[in-house]
Amino acid sequence: MDSLTHIVLGGCLGHLALGKKAGRKAVVWGAIADTIPDLDVFAGFWVHPVDSLLIHRGFTHSILFAILCSIFGGWGLSQWYKKYEIPWKDWSLVMALGLSSHLFIDSLTNYGTGLLEPFSNIRFAYTTIFIADPAFTLPMLMAFVVLLRKKPSIDTKTTWAKYAIVISSIYLVWTFINRSHFETLFKNQFQVQKLSISDQSLTPGPLNNVLWSTMARSDSGYYSGYHSLLGKDPNVKFTFIPANDQLSEGFGSQEEYLKLKRFAKGYSCISLMDGTPYFHDLRFGTSTGWTDQLGRFTFSYPLERQAGDTAHLIKVNPWPQGGFEAMGALWQKIKGN
Repeated sequence: MDSLTHIVLGGCLGHLALGKKAGRKAVVWGAIADTIPDLDVFAGFWVHPVDSLLIHRGFTHSILFAILCSIFGGWGLSQWYKKYEIPWKDWSLVMALGLSSHLFIDSLTNYGTGLLEPFSNIRFAYTTIFIADPAFTLPMLMAFVVLLRKKPSIDTKTTWAKYAIVISSIYLVWTFINRSHFETLFKNQFQVQKLSISDQSLTPGPLNNVLWSTMARSDSGYYSGYHSLLGKDPNVKFTFIPANDQLSEGFGSQEEYLKLKRFAKGYSCISLMDGTPYFHDLRFGTSTGWTDQLGRFTFSYPLERQAGDTAHLIKVNPWPQGGFEAMGALWQKIKGN
């Protein structure tokens, strides 16, 4: 999820765990704890861009890291704030809630998390929510602002934090229900349209949980489609994306290419752009997939046959091309038009 969501979620949980004893310090350290796992993004400054993909949400998003950081972080805070005589176990609880909630929420996005690292590089992802969802974040953001103020009583602050967590949790449950609904809907549509698929992934649309998309694997490529909860027509228009496996000739044994394949978890294709083959991770869709045009793939990497730097990340803006026009098309798609 986005950093703001992690900050406000950790702050609310920190207050509920230790707010009555530590006041706003519990809020601040809860927010910090919920942000710590994402510090792995700085690894991108020193390693190959393909390696940075695997490092992000890797060990810092593991259960082992959360346990170690909770124990030592809690002890460190108990020493720092020794005059308050708050046991290290209480501070460890603040750290644990922040870290574990970060791992849990990120596991519900399509990037996934390496919960079992360093013992296994499997990424756990059960996608139910977009990486930034205002409806999920807003209740906790409102409570977070209250928690940082001096005037409200501790009981008032606790009430705000409780309601925020409850409301956001209910919304999160709703995202699971939506996923189940769209999984069934898309499967039925593939059967009705007599399209043979072997597997499918699902992802909610940008900044909402009403519009969903699917990327389904077939023998020679993938089918991409969108549908909204508000749509009256159950039929889905699927777009076929060829896998173009023949374009991967010469890359199959290259380390960076194999890492990209592993990261994509079986959802990838290759296309030619100005004569250069590009590897696309299809799980993240395209920048304007909800319009009539397929648009540019969000995660794309050029493949070079020279020795050395065989693949590197092309920075493609994940937000819609076309500015307000594309956002307008997104809004129309959400409304079911």
